[in-house]
Amino acid sequence: MVCKSPLEYLETAEAMTCSYCGRTMNSSTRCETKHFVCDDCHVDGAPEAIISMATASDERDMIRLFLTMRQHPSIPVHGPEYHALVPAVIVTAARNSGLSIDERHIRTAVERGRTVAGGACGFMGACGAALGVGTAFSVILGANPLTGDKRRLLHSVTISALKEIGSLEAARCCQRDSLIALQTAAELSTTILGMQLEASESVVCEQLAINHDCLGSGCPFWPKPDWISTEEASGRLPGLPVLNGQGPLHHDST
Repeated sequence: MVCKSPLEYLETAEAMTCSYCGRTMNSSTRCETKHFVCDDCHVDGAPEAIISMATASDERDMIRLFLTMRQHPSIPVHGPEYHALVPAVIVTAARNSGLSIDERHIRTAVERGRTVAGGACGFMGACGAALGVGTAFSVILGANPLTGDKRRLLHSVTISALKEIGSLEAARCCQRDSLIALQTAAELSTTILGMQLEASESVVCEQLAINHDCLGSGCPFWPKPDWISTEEASGRLPGLPVLNGQGPLHHDST
């Protein structure tokens, strides 16, 4: 965020000073030129933007809502912002589909989601998007640590989302993992919530040129031959090279 250099991930945490707020804390993530931005500064502005967009929306399809909301300038290609965005999308879609939910529930989902640390997928073994499914269902069901039946359901939906995301041998992609989490939430919604949440919008990835860790053709949202040719995939975003027809070259920076 400071100089657009690629991120580097350390095996152990070190004391680092945030380039924006000046606070010093332990972290395992910084850019290659040693800049560090804490999670609070990274997501600054995003939570309120997410809440504002969610409360104003009447969209029922979670995929369409997610793709619309992530276009906001406060939502980067990757980052902990998605840990708040995913539960907000699910809770909003549930409200728009008829459940008795208001802005307080949406705000609660966002506040809980933003507590998940950046890089949790690689540092803690739990993708924030998958945790977002559990977070959203917790808010909708009114669960808490003492409601054993609901607690069991929350664990089961989170496990299901983690299993789908973890089935791919891939570096993090917040868009891909969020979409998988939302699809999983839709699949489980009838059983858990007693109503079907929608996640039917088709997705063809258009951020190939700006994600240098892209999985390529192994991604479920990679442009398929019957959707778009390799040449078109290369040309749909300026400067997008294709490596042996399989995926983009790794040359972007964060």
